[in-house]
Amino acid sequence: MYCTKCGQNIEEHDIYCPYCSGKVNDQFYEDEDISEKKASEDANGVMRLVELESKSSSETKNVDQEYEKYKKSILKNQSQNYAIDYDDNDEDDGAFKGMGGKMVIVLIVIAFVTATALAGKYFFFDDYFARQQGEIADQENDEMDTETPPNNDIEEDPMTPREQAFLDVEALNYNIDEVRNNENLKFDKNQDYIESDINTSIPISDEVWKEIEGKTYHYQTAIIKSLVQFNSKWVDYVNNNDRTVISLMEQDSKAYKNVVNFNKEGIYEEFLLFEIGEIRKGEKGYYVWTHEQIKVVEDGRSEIKEYDWIYKLVEGEYDFFISNYYRY
Repeated sequence: MYCTKCGQNIEEHDIYCPYCSGKVNDQFYEDEDISEKKASEDANGVMRLVELESKSSSETKNVDQEYEKYKKSILKNQSQNYAIDYDDNDEDDGAFKGMGGKMVIVLIVIAFVTATALAGKYFFFDDYFARQQGEIADQENDEMDTETPPNNDIEEDPMTPREQAFLDVEALNYNIDEVRNNENLKFDKNQDYIESDINTSIPISDEVWKEIEGKTYHYQTAIIKSLVQFNSKWVDYVNNNDRTVISLMEQDSKAYKNVVNFNKEGIYEEFLLFEIGEIRKGEKGYYVWTHEQIKVVEDGRSEIKEYDWIYKLVEGEYDFFISNYYRY
């Protein structure tokens, strides 16, 4: 290689001539300077991408736009770099190889930065939100676990024989609008009752009466059943002349005679309310305090009548029978 200034033979890659100190090949180094400048610009572009990719997820869209913008710019510069004219000589080939090595490094850096950014975008943030959702779900499950489960093992108190009696008589009631318990209807020790056996009677509560066909009957159940049947059938007797009620009374008793001799001509009744109170046991029978509310229609006139009766019942083999009733 010869110096372009003095014509002396010099080394191929000398920058300055050792003889005249002149710059050997201005065009070659001008091209190399241009390449270094463009590589510098590309490196600056890469650093800009790194800054943009490090922004928060709320700016992801702008990062993507900036990334596309700078990527197009870098690719454009690369195309220009590769389009540099060169001759098939050793000097241009060396320059091109130097520039190519730098561009390979730049491309590797770009690829690494891009992969890192995408990984952060699609894995870090997705993982963050997934963990947030998982923590919320775990918190909800913990709250559900801490809730007190319903106690399905709580046993209700069993019904008393009296409560059971009112439930059982529903199937035997055809004509009474309402049958209910009334604890205020009870024996008054200061009152002298018309029958002395009432004055000396004692209360009964849940005593067992007897076993019938394998079933246990209490006094409460058997007596309340007989009273409801009697008054329900009484309405059929008055309105329809159904004489079934007579079978529910003690034969030839006071109650029996009253029913048989009752003049029901032109009378229609509606039994509105039947309340049952205390039940007591005497030497001659059982006594029950009651209250009745009956609508009586007679000769076209309607009237609601109220009665306070003490029913007397006597014990039969399988049932109790109405023997008498007293006002109190």
